[in-house]
Amino acid sequence: MSEMRDKIAARLRAAREATGLTQTQVARLMDMHRPTVSEIEAGRRGVTSEELYGFAQAYGVSVSELLEGSLLEEVESVLFRREDLAGPETRMAIHRFAERCRSEAELEAMLGIVRGAVERPKYSPRMSRTPREAVEQGEDLATRERARLGLGEEPVRNLVELLERQGLRVGPLQGVADEGLDGVYFEARTLGPCVAINVDRDPWTGFRTAFTVAHEYLHWLLDDTRGEPVRQERFTTDLREVRANAFAAALLMPREGIYRYFNGIGLIGANGRIEALRPPDVVRAMDYFGVSRAALLNRLRDLKLLAQRTWAELRRQEFSVLSVASTLGLRLRMEYNLDVYFSDLVVRAWSKGLVTSGRAADLLGLEVDEFRQRMAEMGVELATDVELILGGA
Repeated sequence: MSEMRDKIAARLRAAREATGLTQTQVARLMDMHRPTVSEIEAGRRGVTSEELYGFAQAYGVSVSELLEGSLLEEVESVLFRREDLAGPETRMAIHRFAERCRSEAELEAMLGIVRGAVERPKYSPRMSRTPREAVEQGEDLATRERARLGLGEEPVRNLVELLERQGLRVGPLQGVADEGLDGVYFEARTLGPCVAINVDRDPWTGFRTAFTVAHEYLHWLLDDTRGEPVRQERFTTDLREVRANAFAAALLMPREGIYRYFNGIGLIGANGRIEALRPPDVVRAMDYFGVSRAALLNRLRDLKLLAQRTWAELRRQEFSVLSVASTLGLRLRMEYNLDVYFSDLVVRAWSKGLVTSGRAADLLGLEVDEFRQRMAEMGVELATDVELILGGA
């Protein structure tokens, strides 16, 4: 057995186990006999290029990943030993996201784009000893980071773009079976820090997305974890998570900014509290700060602007955010677009003849004809001097 065959065999086995599939299930997907899969994984039988492509499709990874390894192995070591990421569909979704990040890096290299190394700020708080201290640290770090970035007390209008400027890769986590998973964060040696957002958890406003992204941003700033899943609605006693949640709330809704906003629309009374808050007030504030209803109400309660009783009543109150927004004439932000940068890279690489139409369409999740039609509608053309090289592929 060759050394290369052994390595490929080991990667195939690791990729299958990472997705939670059995050899029998893979054999069925590949139209093989189960002993054949076993022989390949043991390195006793070679694998053809066609079979390698089939395995890559089944496991949600690239052929180069199976040939070269490293990225899958890194993600494995950081994330997939956790019991709360045990589902095969979720693991495959994370594999696909990691491959997307790899493709993004490859496109940047093709286009000669060099991401400048962005150093983490020198924040080094001691480990919190109590939940209260964790919250105070989160608040303080958000204030300091806002000052560093020159954000003042205004809302952060495009948090995803802010993270991308800091060197993080942000993108969608699609096809996740775990309905409670908001996002995933991991750092890979070859890619740097990566943040995946479960877009199915935030179908129409992008407001949950903002909080998840801000939460993960603190983990990157402090370099306090190399990988984790995020579930906003799960109660946690992990003080690092408590601190990250407090940071996210303060980054998106700074204390002075919140007070100025509600005082400016006449809702803060003589006692320094909000006495009455109607659904239209809630929706307008959600739109202004770009946060979810739960995040807004929790922040107002934590800042002592809402009494506990008023907070509880508002949490129980049922109303349609979309209906209220429509009545007010508000056009709520329709989902954070996490693909703008990546899509632009694909289009630029295609127009320069660096990738074929088939590859570009595959990266964007489109059929080739649909991709070509969209390029025509955008007025983007393939450079004339490479048309013959690509041969219309």
